Amino acid sequence: ASIAHDVRNPLTAIRNAAYIIRSAKKEKRDEMLEVIDNNTVRADNIIQSLMDFSSPAPLETTEVNFNTALDEILAQTVIPENVKLTKKYDNNLAARFDKSQMNRALSNLIMNALQAMPKGGRLTVSSKQVDGFIETQIIDTGVGIPKKNLAKLFTPFFTTKAKGTGLGLPNAEAIIQRHKGTLKVESIEKKSTTVTVRLPALDK
Repeated sequence: ASIAHDVRNPLTAIRNAAYIIRSAKKEKRDEMLEVIDNNTVRADNIIQSLMDFSSPAPLETTEVNFNTALDEILAQTVIPENVKLTKKYDNNLAARFDKSQMNRALSNLIMNALQAMPKGGRLTVSSKQVDGFIETQIIDTGVGIPKKNLAKLFTPFFTTKAKGTGLGLPNAEAIIQRHKGTLKVESIEKKSTTVTVRLPALDK
């Protein structure tokens, strides 16, 4: 029922936009075409989350430069003007993972951090090698997570977002665990949240 509701919303927006386009002036048509595009992406993301949850794809791993992979994800992410991005990378970090799946997992964690800072703040993304693992942290100075919700974060379909499916974090955790890694979330309510991902490092 939750998924059906979330898919229906963007479809309704698309239908309404298509109706307006029929009789609208050029400026309004352009605006509605953007609405259609954005909601098509949103619906596709919902469907992808459900597919990842119900039937995880096999891993197709390749060797990657971890910092480069992080930079590629950040380059594809819209950082609000009121959020300052800080990157702290160690050099020569190599890992082996499925780039497409890990991109979705890390992108979700970064988007969660940005959404936790509606009034702005600082997003810090770091990486370093610790005991044979690459440890990356995503830290925001946002609203934090109430203690009562911390234990539920990885429960499928649990969400506090108006437009959330509750599958983002469970899917991210599952992807990371399939790569023999770990995901941990620590938070101070009304102050900050730190997400720590550990993945096996390749010796260089």
